[in-house]
Amino acid sequence: RNSGYCFTKNHVAYQTGVFVKRQHIVKRNRIVSVALICNPWTPILGIASVTVKTTGANLHIPYLPFNQAEAIVAQLTTERG
Repeated sequence: RNSGYCFTKNHVAYQTGVFVKRQHIVKRNRIVSVALICNPWTPILGIASVTVKTTGANLHIPYLPFNQAEAIVAQLTTERG
């Protein structure tokens, strides 16, 4: 797997790519909403995605274990409110 994410005090970052690395960084104070995304197949596979919407861009972190995705959503929503 050639992707990863990181949370700091002020930012959420996601990096992906094998030959060409792409890094997406959003500021935590610009987060508008955080969503746990599942489709009909993800419960069978035990995976989910997290979408972080901000005032300037959206950050999508796909193919996470379901428990880990739930923990990320809980962490980001409690820190906002």
